[in-house]
Amino acid sequence: MKRSATKPAPIEAAAADWIARRDAGLTPAEEAELTRWREADPRHDQALARQLQAWSFLDRPLQGGQANAMVRTLKLRAQTRRRRQIGAAAACFVVLLTLAILWRRPSGPTPKAGAVATATATVIEPEKRTLPDGSLVELNTGAIVDVRFDGATRRVFLRKGEAHFEVVKDPARPFVVAAEGIEFKAVGTAFCVDLGASKVELLVTEGRVAVQKNAAALPDQPAPEPAPGGAAPEPATLVTAGNLLQVELAPAAAPSAWSPVAVPADEIARRLGWRTARLEFTATPLAEAVAAMNRHNRVQFVITDPSLAKVEVSGLFRADNTDAFLLLLEGSLGVKAERSGDTVRLSRGPGR
Repeated sequence: MKRSATKPAPIEAAAADWIARRDAGLTPAEEAELTRWREADPRHDQALARQLQAWSFLDRPLQGGQANAMVRTLKLRAQTRRRRQIGAAAACFVVLLTLAILWRRPSGPTPKAGAVATATATVIEPEKRTLPDGSLVELNTGAIVDVRFDGATRRVFLRKGEAHFEVVKDPARPFVVAAEGIEFKAVGTAFCVDLGASKVELLVTEGRVAVQKNAAALPDQPAPEPAPGGAAPEPATLVTAGNLLQVELAPAAAPSAWSPVAVPADEIARRLGWRTARLEFTATPLAEAVAAMNRHNRVQFVITDPSLAKVEVSGLFRADNTDAFLLLLEGSLGVKAERSGDTVRLSRGPGR
């Protein structure tokens, strides 16, 4: 039976949807479905390569600290595209593709803190600090913290932005993160606090965190006077691993209204994606790009055709996203990949 031609717009929309879903992570069943879709029509691979290139360049403003909120919003829209009609998805991606083209010619911004550059490749990663007690804090772009430890309490004031904490256990000295009058207390756990203009969010990835209002959670403010008659303060809200709590700052919601919600694993991964190092390639020789990817992954790429070594690669990738990197090589550069265990051998494809 002769296959009827598929219109270009649906192909591009489907490719955009696959890129968004792949960025969040695919199940084995979805990986198999993607493979079948790619093999069904040679135009599918070409569309994937085009959309991957556009998706990659959407992250360019992060290096110069520009349009961070816009990038986050666009990625969120792409993540939810699978729940929309194909027509709406295609229209939405036209906007993404237009922005990607506009951003494809950056004006040469100075790399942000945490970016390590070579001649043609840049490693972009969050700032990491080891605190006096051995706990680790990772700061998203623009985040500011003040650390104040004493013999009784380990206190960190989050003044701006988003930070992730991995806390060393010390029951004698609680670990407290304070943000705009809200206090997040943990003994030994891992969690992320994101301070926005109107709300603060807590995402717990390990252990438990107790949340409560506290005037002392504001920097440079004295501790509040005890309640009249010795009344006990309102109980803290306990948030466990895999849950998200959003606290409105203005008008502030009463603690009794705070309600943690469970968050799927893929959503947690999306929210914490900024913690993963990213590799930016700008006309980078494939040999150098492969070496950079290999330094960050168990999966190792091997160039078996020396003529490929100087082929130039451009794009921005999560350092651990070997699938996206391979997709670009296969779809855009015509590279043939043969995988055996954790080794991927790269050679020129037929007719290249």
